[in-house]
Amino acid sequence: SEENDCAVRAVASGTGVSYSKAHELFQKFGRKNRKGSTVFQIREAIRAIKKSSDDVVEFAPHRTLKRVLTTTKKGSYVVLVRRHAFSIVNGIVYGNGAQDAAALRKIVKCVIEL
Repeated sequence: SEENDCAVRAVASGTGVSYSKAHELFQKFGRKNRKGSTVFQIREAIRAIKKSSDDVVEFAPHRTLKRVLTTTKKGSYVVLVRRHAFSIVNGIVYGNGAQDAAALRKIVKCVIEL
């Protein structure tokens, strides 16, 4: 019955934790059911999962998804585009239609390395 939970799903798939655990953490940091997430909530959930107080590593603002995919062949990442979030794990996109040519032209706002 959840909606607007793409960030929850992205963090869960990117980090390997269960959806339930990720959802619980997002709620702990202020996310309301059926509402989108803020960048703050995403960062804090990732910090809680990694059990680290360090800042999360962000890079690649304002590049297209196609270009970001060339630099994310290894590792796990949460990618933020306008009003959407998804994950990339070892070069495979989870939660976004990356095969669609229009999707590859999406401008990436932020990539968070996990």
